[in-house]
Amino acid sequence: MNAQEIIAKADRGEGLTEEEIKIYRAAVKPQKHLYGKYGSLAKKYPQEERIVCCYGRYCQEKDTWDGTIALYDAVLEAHPESFLARTGKMESILHEGRYREARESILDLLEESPVDERLVADLNKANVYVIAELEPKYKDSLLDQDGLMELAWCYYQNSRFEDGIALMDGFVPDEEHYLDYHNLKGRIFLTVNKDAEALEHLVPWLHAIQKLRPDGTKKTTRQMARLGYAYYTIASAKADLILDGQEGSLLEVMDYIEKAVEAEQDFSQKVSYYHTAADIWRRKKEYAKMFDICDKIIALDPQYLLRQEACLYLGRYQEVINDYQRATALYPYHARPYCTLIRMYLSFGEQDRVKDILQLAKENGANSDELELLRARYIAIRAKSRKDLEKALSILEKLEKKGWSLQSEMDEEEWAEIVYRKAQILTRLQEETR
Repeated sequence: MNAQEIIAKADRGEGLTEEEIKIYRAAVKPQKHLYGKYGSLAKKYPQEERIVCCYGRYCQEKDTWDGTIALYDAVLEAHPESFLARTGKMESILHEGRYREARESILDLLEESPVDERLVADLNKANVYVIAELEPKYKDSLLDQDGLMELAWCYYQNSRFEDGIALMDGFVPDEEHYLDYHNLKGRIFLTVNKDAEALEHLVPWLHAIQKLRPDGTKKTTRQMARLGYAYYTIASAKADLILDGQEGSLLEVMDYIEKAVEAEQDFSQKVSYYHTAADIWRRKKEYAKMFDICDKIIALDPQYLLRQEACLYLGRYQEVINDYQRATALYPYHARPYCTLIRMYLSFGEQDRVKDILQLAKENGANSDELELLRARYIAIRAKSRKDLEKALSILEKLEKKGWSLQSEMDEEEWAEIVYRKAQILTRLQEETR
């Protein structure tokens, strides 16, 4: 049991062994001293953002909420845009049960940090209470369109997609709610992979955004800021339909993505849009086009990883090595750069280099299904005994049992390599028994 587990055990009021007490005292004394010092500093410097927010966070983690809103308000007086102070204050408001007020603050914060897991968890929590308040009124047909849309958004944000669709199927939006209605319904259909239905709403949503003009309100500003994302969602839906075998032009998809990048204000979103474009060309095995997209990403973000794979398929072997060295220096825990270089060396028959890369990946904590597949392949190639072959076979059988899913970093057809490599090893084992 580590120190944090022992601290948690003590906080729950459970008894500690003598050895655990020693570990607890060693861990907690410095911690209490540190945060006691932060408490004194927070009182002395009430508008110092890092000190006060650190102390406020500690109070919240210890479930000591009294006075935290005043702490954060003092910081916000000097630093009105402080993300840390606004987040801390929001969580204090949420703790007090002011769920609607907290929810509005969360939505504002998510505008600045769309994938913040802490904010998403807080939003889900606030939504539970808003749903509990609105659902009875919905069932009694007492909600106007403001209330219906608020409940539908809560359903969507808490992954209750079917409930959201059923609710929105029950009314026709008026002019005031037209844009919001098509935005949300299109997103829900896109999330549940109903791309054709999604496009029926995403296209009207895009057109409605294009008609907006600034009026100084937060609502309109927020709606206009979605222009890039609207282009992107349409591109995603069209691409999925085409990749599933329906008629359509991927060049049109790429045009939508370029418009999305041009309209988008958030840097990370721009990179994400281009990443989707690169992956589309990868799935079509159009590696030259994939390479071109990766170059655009690198122009935005020099730390980007995916171009290395395009270089391998295009025969730009020195660039594979260069991208590997840069990628592993920046992201040593990502498996893909190791996998791509290993595939190159295996194609050249340079197994000794593969051994070194596998060892480095292990030391850096990099792991993935593809890396395990390549590890099994390497062991089978260098096998000197039946035991070596059985070890490689065991790795492949574990992967095969795990099964392919949409979350895998390998395509479904690439996953079939597991069966192929397994068959090779079984053949060799059978030959040894003859």
